[in-house]
Amino acid sequence: MNRKVVMAILGTFVLFMLVSVGVFYVYLLRPAQKVMGDLDQVAELQAMNDLIRNQSPFTPPPGDELTSGDVDRFARVQETMRASLGEADLALLLERAARLKGLVLSGDEMETQAPNMRQALLAFEGLGPVLTRAKEAQIQGLNREGFSAAEYRWVREHVYAGLGFSHPNAYLEDVAARLQRGDKEPAGDAPVEPVPVPERNREITAPYSSSADAWFPFLVFGL
Repeated sequence: MNRKVVMAILGTFVLFMLVSVGVFYVYLLRPAQKVMGDLDQVAELQAMNDLIRNQSPFTPPPGDELTSGDVDRFARVQETMRASLGEADLALLLERAARLKGLVLSGDEMETQAPNMRQALLAFEGLGPVLTRAKEAQIQGLNREGFSAAEYRWVREHVYAGLGFSHPNAYLEDVAARLQRGDKEPAGDAPVEPVPVPERNREITAPYSSSADAWFPFLVFGL
């Protein structure tokens, strides 16, 4: 990812207009330089979807209802990623996902403290290779289960919505790839709509509620 792209990311934050040059360098530009290679790898994740064998278009079913087969296939893809990464990579992903979500353990309780831009940037340090390995494993799982990218995303979003997660339809790889191309945020787009949650989807995903804790990093990073 070149310097122009990094500056485009940083430039979206009005806060940067209010800080001194020295503070900007120490707290923002230097961290961005440290993670530039990692961000470059993240930007390449979207292109890896070309390796998915099923490139067919996907039409959601009437009523946006999942089937048990959908959920089982999705779960196997998540477990493929977990098995492929190993404990060290998973621990790193979990720690960074929690950091990006601002989850902080205070005593015996978990609190939420939104990270600042510097903290968010540094959360990606060293993640490029890990996210690439996770994406490779994801594609192996998608090919094994016969998913297309579009079908997988639809199932993924509705599984997480059924489990009670809000807005599971944000994908880091899409944002990173768009920024790498130098594209601006689409103007005039409607806000991201919540994923519909039919009652059947709540029922059919309920047995996987405990598994969702293990899948949390994949949810955060859009895998």
